[in-house]
Amino acid sequence: MGLFPYVIALAQSFGATRVIGVVTPAVARLYRRFGLDLHNMGNVAASKRAHIVACSIDVDAALFKRLQRDPQALLYEITCYGQLGQPLA
Repeated sequence: MGLFPYVIALAQSFGATRVIGVVTPAVARLYRRFGLDLHNMGNVAASKRAHIVACSIDVDAALFKRLQRDPQALLYEITCYGQLGQPLA
């Protein structure tokens, strides 16, 4: 889950209100255990036999509350990390 909050904060900064992804059923279960409200896309009965499932998640304040992260702080961390010093000659 280390990278996930940063990806969601960046998506939100570009105006995303929902993120769609394809994951294994095990990863979907893991995300749900972390309290994320994943929405299955497509036929749920067929997905029980599938090796991958398509899910969506709403990008809103409730998501960041469940992640216990502030989206502005996440973006700030990305910006600070991206400001690398000039290489020495």
